[in-house]
Amino acid sequence: MIQLTETQRCERDRLFAELSDGRLDPGDAEAQAAALGLGRLTPALEPARFDPMRDTHWTLAMAVAWIAWADLGRVRDCLPRWRDQHQDWFWREYTVGDGTGGILVRAGWLLERTFKGEAPLFMLSLCEAIEASEGVPPDVAQRATIHDAKADLWAKLGAGQLKAITIVDGSPRQIPEHEWPFLEPIEHRGTDVLRAGRDMFAMATTYNANDILLWREDVLRLWSERAPTAAGEVRAEKSLRALCESAANGGLWPKASEWPAAAAKEFNISGRGALRVWAKVAEDFPALSSSAGKPKRRRADTTKVKRGAN
Repeated sequence: MIQLTETQRCERDRLFAELSDGRLDPGDAEAQAAALGLGRLTPALEPARFDPMRDTHWTLAMAVAWIAWADLGRVRDCLPRWRDQHQDWFWREYTVGDGTGGILVRAGWLLERTFKGEAPLFMLSLCEAIEASEGVPPDVAQRATIHDAKADLWAKLGAGQLKAITIVDGSPRQIPEHEWPFLEPIEHRGTDVLRAGRDMFAMATTYNANDILLWREDVLRLWSERAPTAAGEVRAEKSLRALCESAANGGLWPKASEWPAAAAKEFNISGRGALRVWAKVAEDFPALSSSAGKPKRRRADTTKVKRGAN
């Protein structure tokens, strides 16, 4: 941390005052602070201090982020202590005393927590839904949708393939496998909550999702970094279309007996994903399929010779 002189502390206080009064925006204030040797006005968090791989247990939101992206940066965004300490500038209206018993309304930039809600699981789903409604193209780096990632996690928890622990009545306990098919993730008062049913007024088992922990190694074992990805299917489709365009101009058509297996290995996709890509491209290139809907095999160029013909 930079040790400031009395003069520098006064300069820093001046910048904060001008930000809160709206006379400076955060970019200009940070530039002035750097020029004056005051350091950053916005606390800079070192990502290495918040490495999710240093945590033995992950929250549900962290696991869902990993299943969807296999990106530790995305997982870190759901890490509770990272969210608690992350700060940024927000334009706000606020009131101050006028010195005579009244109040004044002012507006300016205030330094606040970036993540004010404690419902990262709900926010992952909400952001995905908003992007879909606005026509935002799917993230090619995403391996699965948030909806599918949650469904997969819930299914494996219900099958006992990994365990979830939480605090109940002050003591740690494992959530029974048979409860997972009935637990619905919802947002309640800014918090991720798991309830058996969506009726907030019904008597039901309730858990704070942020207090539910999964062993990190279980998550990594079940959803490895090299697991099939949605991005792989995008690349596979692009490659197959290029092959079909070449074949339409006189080249050889890909073979249904060969291409899916080769694509699964080359583009890191599942066998089912390769067949899905094949079927999608076949809609635009009917030559890939016969009239019965089965992939057409490439014919040999040789002419069959009848026996006995001399």
